[in-house]
Amino acid sequence: MSARRLVVATSGASGLPYGVAALRALREHPDIESHLIISPGARTAVPHELDLSIADVVHSDSNLASALASGSFRTIGMIDTGDAKRWRGVPELDA
Repeated sequence: MSARRLVVATSGASGLPYGVAALRALREHPDIESHLIISPGARTAVPHELDLSIADVVHSDSNLASALASGSFRTIGMIDTGDAKRWRGVPELDA
């Protein structure tokens, strides 16, 4: 059985808290391997908000040869926290 992988992608500082929340929730599911890809904009907020070790694997946004770019890299899905505005109205995530 292959690893159950879930990708969390975040861009910009506004989506970062949602990426952190997703990664923390994934920690409660040891059967899922979390993969983080983070934009340069979101990375500027990292020292203040996120210890990157919260993800099982961190991928560089500039690495076009990353495993994530391969069609053979199977995942169970992707959470894109890039646009925080679309999360408004979700009680668990509404800031």
